[in-house]
Amino acid sequence: MEGGMSGGEEKMREAKKGYGLRVGVQVFVVAMLVGAVNYLSFENYERWDFSRSQEFRLAMQTRQILRSLNKEAKITVYFSPTQLSYQSLIARDMGNLLEEIVFSGKPKVKVEYVDPTRNFQRAQELQSKFGFGPGENLLIFEYDGRHKLLPVGELAEFDFRPVASGDPPAVLAFRGEQAIASALLGVLEPEKRTVYFLQGHGEPVLERGTPISLLLDYCGRQNVRVAPLDLTQTPAVPGDAAAVFIVGARYDLSATEQLALLNYWQKDGRLMVLLDPDAARETPHLLGLAAVGGIQVQDTRVLRTIPLKIATGIVREVAANFIGQTDIIARLQGVRAHLPDPVQSLAPMPSLPEGVVVKPLVVAEEEYWGETEYVTDENRGVAYDDGIDIGFPVCLAFSSAKGGIRDDRVEIQTSKMIVVGNTKFVYDEFIGGTKGNVANLDFLMSGLNWMLDRNKLTGLVPKIPSEFKLSLTNEQLGEIAFYTMVAIPGTVALFGVFVWWRRRA
Repeated sequence: MEGGMSGGEEKMREAKKGYGLRVGVQVFVVAMLVGAVNYLSFENYERWDFSRSQEFRLAMQTRQILRSLNKEAKITVYFSPTQLSYQSLIARDMGNLLEEIVFSGKPKVKVEYVDPTRNFQRAQELQSKFGFGPGENLLIFEYDGRHKLLPVGELAEFDFRPVASGDPPAVLAFRGEQAIASALLGVLEPEKRTVYFLQGHGEPVLERGTPISLLLDYCGRQNVRVAPLDLTQTPAVPGDAAAVFIVGARYDLSATEQLALLNYWQKDGRLMVLLDPDAARETPHLLGLAAVGGIQVQDTRVLRTIPLKIATGIVREVAANFIGQTDIIARLQGVRAHLPDPVQSLAPMPSLPEGVVVKPLVVAEEEYWGETEYVTDENRGVAYDDGIDIGFPVCLAFSSAKGGIRDDRVEIQTSKMIVVGNTKFVYDEFIGGTKGNVANLDFLMSGLNWMLDRNKLTGLVPKIPSEFKLSLTNEQLGEIAFYTMVAIPGTVALFGVFVWWRRRA
């Protein structure tokens, strides 16, 4: 019996040892797997922004700027969150934005927070080094021996009217990403480039209240200086011109002005020509400028018709798509553009000038056509005539390049041109506000950066976050009130009565 018992005990001990060893191995393997998963997730994790306006996601251009950093960029936040200042209203938004910038720019971006009310020594060092006063709140950008100071107040737009009644100011819009991206671009490219806007032919003036004020503002945020150009006062395009914009000329160029622009184009010049279709027949010199770039301006109006109950409607505002894989619109694939009436179509010249390469950028959706016998009398109506009108694809914008070669490894200076058969799409109301289409702005800024040979910065630019307002009718408000005050509480009460009755039974 004892021998049998001892043999059984021995087997049980061996079995327990085997169980313990297997459990130990399993625990070790699980711990290794958990550690590996945690390590991989820590080193390779992603974040998603599911908010409606994507307010927590950096714009593509901001991310491209951060990727362009070859050396460490340092951002010093000289700011006291406890200070009684209207700028403290945006302290939280500023902090969240800087966290996103550090995350996207790691390991090249470092942020230092300096509270002048607590760290007197470091505050005095910064004041002495950068020459600002102790009462200022600043973001200090340092990169490759260069620096730029950005007042915290420029990160937002404030409404100070409530201050008169003793209330704090209100934040109208937080523009932090725009301002910070512009500052980073400023230290990356310290020399501002000058873009001239042609004047004297009915184009919008470069003054306050101009219909292209948003365009001018965003040009400034691309580290670009804008200036007027009057070729009746100067015989040639200035030598410091990085590009020349012609925005909606309603009157034609003189022969002398056309020659000055042609000479500029031949010497690796950059032109952005936004046409006013209503003036096309009266501006042969301007259309000749586009022809030198291999782009033919067609005398059409782009439109489509829709059947109505008693008539046929004419739609002159054009919905369009970006096409091709050029640097200008490569990152805008799948995004729709909207061009307000009037719009005219473009095409490559039947015989392109030597060395000129023309590429389509924007094409109208399939139901649109280029009407050659366009009318303004809605009662006459229009219809597509095969062989006479311009059928799909109807191109609305082209790029043109002459005399250069570019691949992923090298860029060679070349003449560049963008021609669009519409002007109004650059107006403030169509790139901002309730009717604005942000794709129009992205296209313009991408075209600008392409002309300035900053191809990495083409793409979606930082926008001003827009408020989303939900408008409900009286019937919808009544339904919400019924469900929240009657239907849902009533259902819960009935369920409670049912449970009480079942328990009593």
